[in-house]
Amino acid sequence: MGIQVMAKGFLGKAKGNITTNARLFREFGRRMTSIAQDLDTNGDTMQQQEFQALVMSMNKELGEVSGNVPDNISSRMAPGIYSKRKDIILTADQMLNRFKAPPQGHSEAMRKATLADENSLGFQLDDLKNTQSAGLLKDISEPVGVGKVTDSSKLGRITATSSKGADTGKPRSGNSHIQAYGTNDTSLYDRMADHGYKKAHQKKIHSPSSGSIPSPSAESDDSGSDLQAIPLTLYGVGPKAEIIDCSVEPDSTYGDFCTALALQYSEYKVILLQAVYGPKPYWRESIPEDLIGPICQNMFAVALKGPQRYTLGIVQTATSDYPLAIFDSPHGPATTILKAVEAAQPSLVGIIKELTYYSTPGDVGSFEYQYEEARFLESSTFPTVFCIATDEGMSRFIFLISFR
Repeated sequence: MGIQVMAKGFLGKAKGNITTNARLFREFGRRMTSIAQDLDTNGDTMQQQEFQALVMSMNKELGEVSGNVPDNISSRMAPGIYSKRKDIILTADQMLNRFKAPPQGHSEAMRKATLADENSLGFQLDDLKNTQSAGLLKDISEPVGVGKVTDSSKLGRITATSSKGADTGKPRSGNSHIQAYGTNDTSLYDRMADHGYKKAHQKKIHSPSSGSIPSPSAESDDSGSDLQAIPLTLYGVGPKAEIIDCSVEPDSTYGDFCTALALQYSEYKVILLQAVYGPKPYWRESIPEDLIGPICQNMFAVALKGPQRYTLGIVQTATSDYPLAIFDSPHGPATTILKAVEAAQPSLVGIIKELTYYSTPGDVGSFEYQYEEARFLESSTFPTVFCIATDEGMSRFIFLISFR
């Protein structure tokens, strides 16, 4: 009974803090309890010790993420914390496989629980947004996935609408809105609080899916659907990254969003990036049909012109992780990987602790930057090829969830 008692004690204690991941944790808890019962029955001391170590490790990780204050707004609702809890739970669930294979239907139950948790959190955040509680939204909207991107030169506004009607499936008028704002060297979520939920007269740009050119003075989307504020970091349109304040409809896809960007930056080839989730997430070029997702808070894109090429490095800071675009051209001058990264974001000069390839350890900062070699070595995650740890401290990847 000792293993069961320990497992149930852990599950009962953790349940009070795991609010936004409640359904996923419940499914995980059922499986953990069943395995604990089996271990008590078979008396395998080696497996019992491994199980205890797993429980203790999970308890520590969840405690570091959530703390022990269930009434803390940030711990209860911050999407980044939701994502980190989810990763911990799913990783622990995989580790349970060493004790017993998952029961039939378990994977589907976990998937449905994850989707239900995501939708529930999205509704809660939408409710807060509708109250225009900017201060509260700022409290729970930690700088997920981007941290401080201080090389920002401009803040604009784009609204990407879905090219399909939610009810009829027929094409409807898609459009994008743009308005430039001034910006300073503050964190991205500060700019979200200042600009993300304000209505403004905006210039509308014709979308390929539109049947007519919309009026330039309209304030809101023609469909009447709720728009979600999302900041976009765009690399490649100037010496510094541009931060664009964007809005998307609930059923907008990456393809819809990329169309809106391409209209605004017609002289460039614009590539919208998409996170791939798992034990070690990374960014790839987006799949046009994928939904952006109801709680997405940060997006990234790359603009290319002429012979330009790019790779991505994941910058790891104490509070967040984000993709950094590193540009070169086929006949450009030779340089080291470190200098290429520092040229891409000068604020990293002097604070890079370690620069490695994405899938292999060992510092490669002094190696020559070679696009083709990097593409070959990291073909499975390309364009993500580097990990860039800073002296601010290494952290777990912090992501928002965007399901297909």
